[in-house]
Amino acid sequence: MQSKMKSTDTISVLVCVHSPDHEHDMLLQRALESLVRQTYCEFETVVVLDECWENTRALVDHYKDVLNLRVLERPRKQGLAAAKNYGLSHCNGDWVAYLDADDQWMDCKLEVQRKFMLERPDVDFCFTECCDLENDIKRPNCFGVGQYQTH
Repeated sequence: MQSKMKSTDTISVLVCVHSPDHEHDMLLQRALESLVRQTYCEFETVVVLDECWENTRALVDHYKDVLNLRVLERPRKQGLAAAKNYGLSHCNGDWVAYLDADDQWMDCKLEVQRKFMLERPDVDFCFTECCDLENDIKRPNCFGVGQYQTH
């Protein structure tokens, strides 16, 4: 297992999706748009469709030319853990970043995390604090980095 990031290492972004309707597709679209805006853009994107309705595939396919994107489809929902394990087995990157289909990343997220990892050879993984976004207003949420809590 590799534990020090090198400048030549590649990154895979894994997005697992269970979208039963248009509302969930709109959240996914926001997530994918946040990938398009990344300031560090040398990454592959692997999207696992975990039993989605018929319109989700067309939405994801729209990003094939914009993102280095591969789509994997699972006809029967088996849950997030199974979808992540399946997607992880198809990631080609040396490192994997997980993006929930209903989340968005700040534009500099990958760039900042990559820089952090390159500068600290003693670090095996990292995560970021998250915030809630409502009406374009960012607010801290209950999952604070300083508290060393996860969800």
